Amino acid sequence: MDLKKRLESLIKLGDYIKSGLRNDEFKGLFEEAYIHNNWFTEEFCRLSFSSAANYYLNKEKLDKWVSSYELRDFPEKKKIGLILAGNIPLVGIHDMLSVYVSGNCSQIKVSSKDRVLTKFLLEKLLEIETESKSYFQFDDQLKGMDALIATGSNNSARYFEYYFSHCPHVIRRNRNSIAVLNGKESEKDIKLLEDDVFNFFGLGCRSVSKIFIPADYHLNILLDVFNKYHYFIHHNKYYNNYIYHKSIFTLNSDIHLDNGYLLLKESESIHSPLAVLFFERYDQLADVEESIEVNKDQVQAIVSNEKFSLPTLAFGNSQFPELWDYADDVDIMSFINNI
Repeated sequence: MDLKKRLESLIKLGDYIKSGLRNDEFKGLFEEAYIHNNWFTEEFCRLSFSSAANYYLNKEKLDKWVSSYELRDFPEKKKIGLILAGNIPLVGIHDMLSVYVSGNCSQIKVSSKDRVLTKFLLEKLLEIETESKSYFQFDDQLKGMDALIATGSNNSARYFEYYFSHCPHVIRRNRNSIAVLNGKESEKDIKLLEDDVFNFFGLGCRSVSKIFIPADYHLNILLDVFNKYHYFIHHNKYYNNYIYHKSIFTLNSDIHLDNGYLLLKESESIHSPLAVLFFERYDQLADVEESIEVNKDQVQAIVSNEKFSLPTLAFGNSQFPELWDYADDVDIMSFINNI
């Protein structure tokens, strides 16, 4: 199957998703996904499907993406092992698309947390284009690979590095995103920042887990505007995390702010626990630039109206990467082509 046919199949898959979302055809699927993983609420399943259709399975974006590479069809497909994460719905879709579009075969070790949605989309792709069957296989053993792309925690990454040292690999570790405020943000900016923090409960690597604020910034500005996700307190898993960390902060006499579903705590760390947003005050933006440079291996995305040496995103856009926005800034398509 040539590249043109593969791209056409993905565009058709995107059209199918858009139609299904409009007609509410996926309700039963999302309910099944929630049963298997209570973090996968219908709201966030819909958000992932919509994002995939609009940003990944879109003709204009696919054409722009592939135009940057010299893709060719190989007589024999390379076998690319994929170890997928399961922290948010369809989190591994970009890796699967990259291997497919490159003309190679994915050997997929799917996360048990995201098995329902990932398998559903692949099965639908096979219905749309039966020839695509030879490009995907589920394989928990991952034997006979030519290369590996794996996403996991810092602990699992050490295991992956050792176990798969014999083959070319890309291994991703924990990352989080940050926001830099200058104190001039509008109320709309702050509301959009709330989406950057809370979409997918803050479980994604593109979720903002820390904000940098001017030294004289009044945090009540955030607490007064942040209210969209107050309903999280009715989500058992989220509420348990909120209560746990609130109790720990109280017992340790840690200074923190609390708006009823989010805890704000000052910290130099990038990664905050679930239901906690870290903040750090700065005197000059140059101080933030220095901190970003020191911690760049922990930062996935930067949300700000300011500009830094690393690319920045507008408020509200952290969870909507383009096809060419590679995780950990590793160009997966080039990696596959150079194996």
